[in-house]
Amino acid sequence: MINLILGIVILLFTVGAVVVSLFRTPEHLTGYYGLMYWVIAAGGIVGGISLVLGSGIF
Repeated sequence: MINLILGIVILLFTVGAVVVSLFRTPEHLTGYYGLMYWVIAAGGIVGGISLVLGSGIF
């Protein structure tokens, strides 16, 4: 049960952090930092999904 809750929290935090970071990045740096944010988001999303699936509920 802890894995399920932790996975959901990680997913929500990752998506929220990326959206906030993209809006706060200046226009002339969006390309470089935008790619970096999405790479970090991919890691967070994969980690969150693996925790949710590893919880045994699904």
